[in-house]
Amino acid sequence: MFEIDATVTTSTRTELKLTANWPLIWLQKPGHIQIERNLLPSEVVAPFNSVIERAELSVDRGLLWDLRLGDRVLIHCFLKDESVELPIAKPDTNPENVIDCQEAFQRSVVATAASHFH
Repeated sequence: MFEIDATVTTSTRTELKLTANWPLIWLQKPGHIQIERNLLPSEVVAPFNSVIERAELSVDRGLLWDLRLGDRVLIHCFLKDESVELPIAKPDTNPENVIDCQEAFQRSVVATAASHFH
């Protein structure tokens, strides 16, 4: 599991996009993300030892609570086949904010790659 911060870069009635420095290993085997909470303006998430890639992830707007453009959120990224029920999980986790990212992220990557060729 990786803990990162992401920013809402698109927020409409039907679309939500999160931009972050995603762990490259997670981008290669995306599993789930869990939106933990909004970050405070001065809050910094500790960096991790992993190669990262800046990317934008499209998420079904109906799956998340009221996020707005510019909001910063704390996200837990779980690799494919990694359980979101880790023993180190904090008691205040938000299971209703667990999102399966495999399909959504693959669509996002394909759309981004296509836009680079036009």
